[in-house]
Amino acid sequence: MLVEFSRYMTAHGYHHRMVGTAEDEESFAYDFDRLHSPAGLLLHLSMVDHYKYVLNRIGLACLGKRDRMKQDLGKAGTHLPTHLLNQIMDGYRGFAGVLAIALILSFAFKTTAFAQIWLLPLIFASPIHALVELPEHWGCTHTQSDCLENTRTILPSRFMEWFTNGNCWHVEHHYNPAVPIEQLSTFHHQLSPRIKFLNNGYGAFYAEFFSSDVSQTGKCL
Repeated sequence: MLVEFSRYMTAHGYHHRMVGTAEDEESFAYDFDRLHSPAGLLLHLSMVDHYKYVLNRIGLACLGKRDRMKQDLGKAGTHLPTHLLNQIMDGYRGFAGVLAIALILSFAFKTTAFAQIWLLPLIFASPIHALVELPEHWGCTHTQSDCLENTRTILPSRFMEWFTNGNCWHVEHHYNPAVPIEQLSTFHHQLSPRIKFLNNGYGAFYAEFFSSDVSQTGKCL
């Protein structure tokens, strides 16, 4: 999905520090306000904005536009250390190299293997990713810095806990990011009575989402 690891860690760490405040910025290019319309929802699920920004960042990295790359990180890049910026630039240059090699081999050998192995699965991977991450903070109290109120946990089946790699335990993850993923379900029992936004399964969340005023207005509580 062309997620550059160093950039993601920088943006995600900033999100953890600022969630519930006006300074918060999501790691991905989400525009929740567009979800009130079917077309907007489809655009959100496609993650087309994410891929558009990735191509722009690849261009910045290949052209050596370091200041522009820092600006692209928003507030998370204000005090970005040089070594992290170097890692981010190298990561996007690596993306450029892999894409270029894949295209060259595709034309040279007249093969569609690149599209079949990579691009075709993205048609499914992007909306699945968007659907898994959408519940994390949607509809929660975004004016409250307490993760027990600004983040959502979804009680999963064993399959969904595995499938989402523990992302369902999102309050627990924000409360203490140092807890290993495989221990989040145990940690949940300590926090459960105090969690404000808790759904019994992803089906229950999306039933609530599509029937609520939040899904119609695109606004958080």
